[in-house]
Amino acid sequence: MIAKGEGYFARVRKSDGAFEGLWRIETHQACRLDVTGSLSVFTAELGEDIWTTLDRQTPWLKPEAPDVFHRLVLEPGQCFPRMARPALGRNWRAAIWSEGADKNAVAKAHGQLLALARQLDRICQTVHPSPDNFGAYGHDIRNLLILACTEVESQWRGVLEANGYSPQRPGRFTTTDYVKICSAMGLTEYSVRFPSYPWLEPIHPFERWGVGIAPTADIPWYDAYNAAKHDRENEFARATLLRVFEAMSANVVMLCAQYGTSETFGRGPEIKALFSFEAMPQWSPAEMYVDPGLAGIAKWTSTNYKF
Repeated sequence: MIAKGEGYFARVRKSDGAFEGLWRIETHQACRLDVTGSLSVFTAELGEDIWTTLDRQTPWLKPEAPDVFHRLVLEPGQCFPRMARPALGRNWRAAIWSEGADKNAVAKAHGQLLALARQLDRICQTVHPSPDNFGAYGHDIRNLLILACTEVESQWRGVLEANGYSPQRPGRFTTTDYVKICSAMGLTEYSVRFPSYPWLEPIHPFERWGVGIAPTADIPWYDAYNAAKHDRENEFARATLLRVFEAMSANVVMLCAQYGTSETFGRGPEIKALFSFEAMPQWSPAEMYVDPGLAGIAKWTSTNYKF
């Protein structure tokens, strides 16, 4: 058992990642909150810290040591606004999930994604989507890229504002602000497939975001959008079909990263037919949310992410 300090801890079975208990560790006492009984509370012996006492009095934990206790970033029942993560609890599930999602906002995001996807489908009736044709460009393709990227920007801004973030330049958000959500939402880990076009390789729309010194240049589809939007005459050819597919991937990633898999794919068959995930974030137990019921708390509460 390797753990130190005070706070809330999740015990997770090392062999398969199964959740095995929620603990509150204080200076002289350790209490397992999701069960009751004489074996749920441990008091430090004279001359020992609580971790030493807990280690000595719980021999049944030793076969799973080390690293079975994970200090939680959030207290039970706390969650970040518009940031979906798995929730540890009695009904633990790997699918990421978000509490208190604004149903109206989710419906608007779904509607916009479907409208954009239908435009992409029309374009693909003329330009077959294949690597050989990914360099194709034209007015319809450019216009779709602009709309898709504008929608992603709207989602970025919505996440920051929901968490009380103010832009570095008052009144104006830029990618220097937007990139701050990348690690908080695990965006680099998503990759997207297009089931209607199974011959296409998965797309990682945020794979290198935040790696370089220029957040806009780190994501080529967004860089191309900026160029083609502001200087169509000279940068028209950068708004290609490939960049549109990447921007569409970014849209579905942002929908899932904010509202969870059930909200993203559980609203009719169209989204599921158009998009699927090849990979998703692998959250550590410390980063997950915790069902408030495990600690006897009545409801979830939002707490702003500290960017």
